[in-house]
Amino acid sequence: MATHPHKLLVLKAFYLGQGIAKKGTYVAPAVAMVDAAIAFLEPKQDETSRVRLLFYVLLKAEILRSNPSVADLRNRARNISRAMGAEMFDEYMAVEEETQTRVRAGGIQKGVIADQGIRTTETFLAKYGSFVKTEVVDYACKALGIRSLSDKEFHFVHKTSLKELLEKHGVPFSI
Repeated sequence: MATHPHKLLVLKAFYLGQGIAKKGTYVAPAVAMVDAAIAFLEPKQDETSRVRLLFYVLLKAEILRSNPSVADLRNRARNISRAMGAEMFDEYMAVEEETQTRVRAGGIQKGVIADQGIRTTETFLAKYGSFVKTEVVDYACKALGIRSLSDKEFHFVHKTSLKELLEKHGVPFSI
């Protein structure tokens, strides 16, 4: 069964954003490219352009996830998503919540002790009687209720570059 396109865009924003954020030297040029896409799509009012605009705002929010300006970006994304009547923002926030690691304390002193960063996958050894199987949990997919991706969906989510997306969307940009 095919995954809803909006969920694929949420996954793409998460994985591409994380990939860019982890390559520190690529952050500034990538944000400039995303800003070019946002500026290009902002005045357009057709549904496809609005979905793409929301995708690029979510992508920028993910790239800058640890930056204080992320709150403004998330607010902007929420407003776009609500105006479209879409659940993309809520789905994105579900991914954010599922992938953010926080060690919590219970009891009298409640709160977050430590933030260990962002987790994307985890590998477990599952024992079924005498049979042992390796299982991988993709937390972003889990948050969206996605059990598996087709080969085409996997390629889009994990292999398609920002440059390829911008070219396909007709966004003029410079590197």
